[in-house]
Formats: sequence, structure tokens, C-alpha cells
Amino acid sequence: KPDRPTNTWSYPYYGLALSFIATDAIPSLKSNTLNYAKLRINANKNGNDNLPLYGLDLTYPNGGGFPYGNIVGLTVGNTLPDANLKPEFVTALEVGGEFSLLKNRVNLDLAWYNQSSVGQVLSVKVPNTTGFSNLLINVGEVKNFGYEGDLKVQILRNTAVKWDANVRYSYNDNQVVSLYPGINSFFMSGYSYASTNVEVGKSFPLLKSSGYYYSATGARRVDPTTGYPLQNTAMVDRGSTLAKHMAGFSSKFGYKNWNLSMNLEYRGGNVMYSGIGRDMT
Repeated sequence: KPDRPTNTWSYPYYGLALSFIATDAIPSLKSNTLNYAKLRINANKNGNDNLPLYGLDLTYPNGGGFPYGNIVGLTVGNTLPDANLKPEFVTALEVGGEFSLLKNRVNLDLAWYNQSSVGQVLSVKVPNTTGFSNLLINVGEVKNFGYEGDLKVQILRNTAVKWDANVRYSYNDNQVVSLYPGINSFFMSGYSYASTNVEVGKSFPLLKSSGYYYSATGARRVDPTTGYPLQNTAMVDRGSTLAKHMAGFSSKFGYKNWNLSMNLEYRGGNVMYSGIGRDMT
């Protein structure tokens, strides 16, 4: 938009990647046990605006049945963009290594990363009494961090039967460092009894839901008249819906022109809400 500061018209982004192949730089490290070793580091800063078309302005779509009947009219859009919207910037650092062992039968890839997102552009819910249902704003800072490993093994290689196996694991988590000035949490989506939220100091998205009343022994209390559990409408933090742990195993067997593959995957460390469970109680 021409009326916005010129330093918001464009944004630079850049990166740096360095690697060091230790077995090439120091040949004495190479042996029948260690065949290849590479260390790497990547750092970058990326910018993006994450805005829809005409996202900096109020839109005026056609209003259904407005002003009345089949007469075509215009209405004000439901999303109000902040007049001071800025691009989002993501700064990331990754350190890792690649290793080949035992005549390249075993290959290991390890990585650690840390990422900071500042000024993420999000649409947040606001009271309809403002004249809008959503506000488009820059939301503080979110940190994302984790590590991962990938192990590939050629169990049988120089035979009629070939057998490969792969084991992988990754851990990923985040933390909301800050939000909009003066705001420590806000509602994202959901219902009066279960919703996803963003809250300073906690992982995102954060699930909140109502629950039940329990006795001193931990048993769920029941309404003596209806026989249904007594619901507690107070919203309680249940944890993050982000799956922090991901693990996998795959294997491939081969004989001449025949191949048999299998794959297993696990995701956990998160919570979820079951609407069916609520309906059944």
C-alpha cells in the first residue's frame, strides 16, 4: 500500500550453510569402521507476509439477502487488519552430522535445531460487538526447537536376499514467548466446552476443556437423579495438541525381482479432544 512506510514494502532474507567433511580433511580418520563423517551448520532468516489478497485493507463482499431480497448489496468484511501489520520473520539455526560406518552398511544422520518466529500474522477472534469477528495482527514471538535422528542399516547386502532397515525418531516442541501487547492469551477456535488457545509461556496450540467433578478418592461423581457424570464447566488446561514425539521403523526385504516392505510410525506426547466421548456421556 502506498500509504504505508517504505520499509514495509519489501523485506530481505538470507542464509548461511557451512559443512566440514572430516574424513576428507583428515584422511587418517577414515577406516573400515568409520567411512565418512560430515558436520554441518545452517543459519537463516526468512521473511513472509502470510496475507491473503487485499489483506491490508477492509474488504466489501456481497451480502447475502442484503439489503433485502435479490437486490445486490455490499457489506463490510468480518476481518479487521491491524493498521501497523509488519512481515513475519523466522530465524533458524540447525547443527547436524552425517556418518557412514562399517563399509557404508550403517548410515546415521543427526540434527538439532532452534527456530524463533517474530511477528507471526494470525487472525484472532474478537467480540462481535466491535463490528468484526476477527482481527488480523502480528502475534509476538514463538520459539520452536527439537532434534531428530535417522539410522539406516543394510543388514544383508551381498547375498541373493537383501534386507534393509531404518529407524527414525524426532522430538519437536514450541513455546509462546510473547503475544500482542497487554495480552497473555487468546482463543483460537472451538466451542464453549473445548477449544484451542494460545498462551504465553506454554506450548501452542493449547487445549482447554471442561471436565467432571471427582470425589476425594478420585472417583467421578454421578448425578443421583439422572445417573450421568456431574460436569464441571470450568475450563482446564489439558496440554498441547502438538505431537512432540515421532518415531518410525521401516524394513525392506528383497529376493531377485520380489520385494516386501513394511512401515510403522508412532506419534505421541500430545492431547486430543473426543467429541464422541462427550456425546456419549
